[in-house]
Amino acid sequence: MLRLAPLVLLVACGGSPTTTTTATTPALPPSNHAAAGPPVALALVFAGGEVWVGNDDLTPEGDPSRFLGALKGLEAAVDGADLVHSLPAGSGGTAIVYVESATVRVPMGAIDKLRGAALGTQKDYYYKQGTNLVAGIELAQLELDKTNATKKVLIVVGDGNDTDNHTAKARLATLQPQLAAANTTVFAIMYKGELSDPTNVITVLAPDARTVTSVTELPLALAKVLHDCCKP
Repeated sequence: MLRLAPLVLLVACGGSPTTTTTATTPALPPSNHAAAGPPVALALVFAGGEVWVGNDDLTPEGDPSRFLGALKGLEAAVDGADLVHSLPAGSGGTAIVYVESATVRVPMGAIDKLRGAALGTQKDYYYKQGTNLVAGIELAQLELDKTNATKKVLIVVGDGNDTDNHTAKARLATLQPQLAAANTTVFAIMYKGELSDPTNVITVLAPDARTVTSVTELPLALAKVLHDCCKP
């Protein structure tokens, strides 16, 4: 069993859809030393629907079903965050993707395993639909519970919605005390895809959810979340 302090990264993406290029500038300066403090267990929970992720690598230009999406920007944000050095030594991480159901993309393990490339490519999410946000959060907590971490952070990155927002709102309210009892702190970054509903339910768990209007803003948003959640 890993001895980590669980960190769950909850990022829900919101804002107006914007066509942009992928961000390449690291959000955090590289460091040769890990951050101070006890180890953290980090769970990154992200939306995996085709439209939100993007399909421009697979769909010809001019096709009305072609969307740039957020996956490339999210991968750049994870790599730019330099998790090995921005989190305390001994930290661990997991990545959960949610569509109609939730799946472990990166099992809980050493933080250096949580890299942008580990989130996959657009091909992995082609034809995927659904936004079972609640299932993603529940699965993330199960991964966090595999550790002995004293600090857990859950970050959800998506558009902030669930397939059934009405039911999800009540379920998230029920989850809130359970997450608190497990010492899990929830953060969210919202980016609205081109077909996203303008509403959201993620603020039930993360009332201070950050909203970005461009995928190029994801690195800075993630850097700020990591700063807020992991201050010694």
